[in-house]
Amino acid sequence: MRKHIAHQSYDYNYRVTGADLLPGGVSISANNRPTVSEGKRDLTSPDANKTNSHDEMPPIPPVDYNATLHKGEIVGKGGNAIVYADKDDDTKVLKMFTIPQLHEEVEHEVECFNTYYGKGSADIIYNNNDISGIKMTRIQGEAVIYAKNLPPHAEQAIYDMFDRLERNNILFVDTTETNVLYDRGTNRFNPIDISSYNLKHTDSKDRQDSIIESYIGGKNYLINTVLNKIE
Repeated sequence: MRKHIAHQSYDYNYRVTGADLLPGGVSISANNRPTVSEGKRDLTSPDANKTNSHDEMPPIPPVDYNATLHKGEIVGKGGNAIVYADKDDDTKVLKMFTIPQLHEEVEHEVECFNTYYGKGSADIIYNNNDISGIKMTRIQGEAVIYAKNLPPHAEQAIYDMFDRLERNNILFVDTTETNVLYDRGTNRFNPIDISSYNLKHTDSKDRQDSIIESYIGGKNYLINTVLNKIE
């Protein structure tokens, strides 16, 4: 009998708005406490101005695609954006915002996406110096919300996705069924709207515990959803 993880409540109030460099990576232990490993970028730091002379990542340059932007068919919709195919590059999509976005939140989303999928996977789209969207690599798969009759090995695949995120210091925020795709051909779950909780938002232990609780709750919710779809 498959053991399901109980649904837990969680909130998304603690987002990071910058990145810092630390010598270690974040992972969540069995007792739901963060641990540190060597050699990873920290995407949970609130201090976007602190740099490291050896490992500093350059700022994301403005990229104005407005003059040459060619939107294709709609491939997805969300609460604040519509995602179009890119007519000029079938390996890319254009996530166009329908409401104004905070610059630091969009930069953070782009940095998380590039950290997870590789440098150059996402760029900010500017229109007259205002952010209008993100040009990003098209991720393969079907949204978890629509996926049915998942194979048994999908269970390990969802654990592997969270492991990859945590190794990159990403405490995945929006773990809804529409923000993760399942690729049956590769047996991989792929996040498409990536941002990270800010573990270092405060020195308050209670606040940090609340952040960890929110992260674990969202993680368990998505895992439980996947397990319920396995044949």
